[in-house]
Amino acid sequence: MLGYALVGIGAPVFLRRAGSPASLAWVLGLLGAAIMAFVFWANWLPQYIPGNVFPALSGAYVWLPYVFLAWTAIGAGYYAIWRTRNPGKAAQVGTRYHTPEELESVAAS
Repeated sequence: MLGYALVGIGAPVFLRRAGSPASLAWVLGLLGAAIMAFVFWANWLPQYIPGNVFPALSGAYVWLPYVFLAWTAIGAGYYAIWRTRNPGKAAQVGTRYHTPEELESVAAS
């Protein structure tokens, strides 16, 4: 679910940086990310959904959302540290098919 949400947000950002019109991509990407957030919420907190549609988590499954969030935070922290230590390489992420001139303009903005 996290991967789908990140692609839904990242694809319009990439298209905007590449200079492609991305208004429909923004709408669909944000809609997809919102749907993925709802799916995560529905699976994590099913006891708060009216009507008892989903059973409450039990046993070890109670801890899985917290383990997931912890690993996600560790990964985001690692990326933040890597990005500050390697700004040149971070500016090149997602620019595999661009010319060096386009890389400079992306890095400058």
